[in-house]
Amino acid sequence: MIPHAEVRLAFRSKLLTLEVCTTGSMTLEATATGYARASGSFAADGFAVGMEVTPTGFPQVDRGVITALTALAMTIDGGRTVAAPDTGRTVLAGAPELIAWENLPIPGGRVTGKPYGQEAYVPAPPEQKSGPASGGMVVETGLYRFSWFGPPNTDGLALDRSVDKLIELFRPGTTLTLAGGLAVRVLHQGPWRGPIRIEDPGWAVVVTTIPWTLFHNNT
Repeated sequence: MIPHAEVRLAFRSKLLTLEVCTTGSMTLEATATGYARASGSFAADGFAVGMEVTPTGFPQVDRGVITALTALAMTIDGGRTVAAPDTGRTVLAGAPELIAWENLPIPGGRVTGKPYGQEAYVPAPPEQKSGPASGGMVVETGLYRFSWFGPPNTDGLALDRSVDKLIELFRPGTTLTLAGGLAVRVLHQGPWRGPIRIEDPGWAVVVTTIPWTLFHNNT
């Protein structure tokens, strides 16, 4: 038997390192409606309406959802605390803040307009590849699925770009080492995604599936 909890947690930990897009460290200001910059482009950086962003270096650092975007201005749902331009600030879009981990609810429940995720771990039956029965080589396979929910009617860019980066994070051959020394690897055919679907009123969703394999001794 393999430690399924460790496999799930390895995928979860990797997922939380996801970086969809970022301004990088630069001079930014916070306005009553969001964020502004004097040069460069939020759109060229990869941001899109419907993404959830995390600011650093500002007086207000809670996450917010983009509702409008131009090259030099990013509008955030609910606005921001005004802060004059300063250096060393960053705006980053990554994994959703709200995630329903397997067999756990979303802390506080879903929030209208705020992206969220849902995890699923699907192991398959093990298969012995070499003898003897005790000590032979066994291969385990399975799927790690992540459903990314976002606001509908935003032309798909936010979900497409987010899922593209998720697939890139778990590219074929990606290896996750478990605490006991076993290694889980993403299969050579790699992850795949489904279409954007309207799950229920107010939510669009894309499901990404990551196939994995793990070899171990039959002990």
